[in-house]
Amino acid sequence: MLDRFIKSCDTVRRLRSGVFGAHLDSFAEHLANRGYAAATARSQLTLLGRFDQWMTRRRSGLGELNDELVVKFVHDRTRLGKLQRGESAAVHQFITHLRAHSLIPSPTPVIDETPLGRLQRQYEQYLVRERGLAPATTRKVG
Repeated sequence: MLDRFIKSCDTVRRLRSGVFGAHLDSFAEHLANRGYAAATARSQLTLLGRFDQWMTRRRSGLGELNDELVVKFVHDRTRLGKLQRGESAAVHQFITHLRAHSLIPSPTPVIDETPLGRLQRQYEQYLVRERGLAPATTRKVG
């Protein structure tokens, strides 16, 4: 599927040999199924190649991949003036794709056990049960 978006055999071979290599074809298929333009998909796959190289330089494997590492990668690209619009979202989309296929674990949710946190959860439950609001409506955004 990579070769649908990237014409250079050498580039495809390099992408497939990296940390993410075994999973880039499925991500390319994911992009195609969602109707991404070829240029956009190519741009995202090229970015993932750069992320792959960044991970390799840090001697990190797929097992170490998490949100914190993504933030560091995005920060490095920002610091170097290389972060383009949409790149942060593209890397996060790839992480979500890997999690959806159980290739990396999802972060464990942090539950606020302070009195205020418990009160907020109780109020959300009240809004859902007693007032009939949808759970998504009651969740705190941000």
